[in-house]
Amino acid sequence: MRPWLFCLGLCLLGFPCRSQEAGGGGFWQDSAGQSPLMVEARRDSAVFDGRLAHVRVMEITDQMPEMDSVVRLLQDYGKKLSDNLRSMSAEYNAKYKEFQQMEETWPELVKASKERELEELWKRLQDFERQSKEDYAKRSEDMLGPLTRKVKRAIREVAEEGGFSYIFDANNGGLFLGPGAIDVTCRVKAKLGLVDSLTGCEADSIRLFRP
Repeated sequence: MRPWLFCLGLCLLGFPCRSQEAGGGGFWQDSAGQSPLMVEARRDSAVFDGRLAHVRVMEITDQMPEMDSVVRLLQDYGKKLSDNLRSMSAEYNAKYKEFQQMEETWPELVKASKERELEELWKRLQDFERQSKEDYAKRSEDMLGPLTRKVKRAIREVAEEGGFSYIFDANNGGLFLGPGAIDVTCRVKAKLGLVDSLTGCEADSIRLFRP
């Protein structure tokens, strides 16, 4: 899923959020934040004689027509979760304030009952907060999954047609690209119908990538 979009949902839900883009998160990264393709390329660099290229996946997905709808739906979904969380928090705060003001005057039986009520409400609040984060993450993955799979298919087709052994995600792959790096982003866009044709893509951009 897109790191910035996931962070947006967490912010809507009231969670501290930190951009994941600085730490990677590309299509092929493992749990250690490294692309297995990069690891393989480094390991075999002494004998490797295939073609390397890179692609700017974020730029491609941002231009896909479905993305606007996905962002809007996820924002609406996150807002509903956030509104419910705020409502539950307001209820807990009101009951806690009442408890502080009245505990000295309540009989012990009433006080004990109010304490249990507060504990149960606090637990529900914590459970909902945790479940909201998990639910938003799953909804984001479900909605963004078709887009990422479509981009992956297009990248694989470009790799086969261009004879590329490896294509790295230049946005999140953590790869330093030299002046001879081949950018196949335009080819992938053509596969997805985001540009009219391959005109202008014949000689792929060869440049030093600057994030």
